Amino acid sequence: MFLRRKQRNSGNQKSDFGPFEKIVLVGDATQSGIHAAELAIELAESEGVSLTVVSTIDTQTLRQLLSKRILVPDEMHDFETELEESAKRQLRAIEQMAKAKNVEVELVLLKGSPSQMLLAECEKRGSDLIVMGAFRQSSVARDLVARERQLILDSSPCPVLVVP
Repeated sequence: MFLRRKQRNSGNQKSDFGPFEKIVLVGDATQSGIHAAELAIELAESEGVSLTVVSTIDTQTLRQLLSKRILVPDEMHDFETELEESAKRQLRAIEQMAKAKNVEVELVLLKGSPSQMLLAECEKRGSDLIVMGAFRQSSVARDLVARERQLILDSSPCPVLVVP
């Protein structure tokens, strides 16, 4: 059994331990993302809980590229469409992995800032664990995906399991 700290509703600050109940996986097709999906599915299976898989299309960066005139509106639309199709394929692949283990899975596709959208979704759902693939700390300054994952770590309202 995997345990997490559970906050008591009483006025004192003590914590006790309990099982994870609301697991959110950051869905992506990187090698570490696939390992994270496998582990999240295994965790959901062992705990007998459902899994929510969240994938976010980074429209914030696309809008920035448009505002800097790096992209024109048609290119932005094409990129967004391609990213959405790719994200849907990734979500379906994870769904098949989960169903093979008889794990109930909900797929969520969002648009906006990946870290902000994921954290808002976790807050809305009352998630108690985020599972995501690893990233290189040295690439945070220049890699958008790594930067967004670092923001998730910095701002998460619940524990984050980072899988290599």
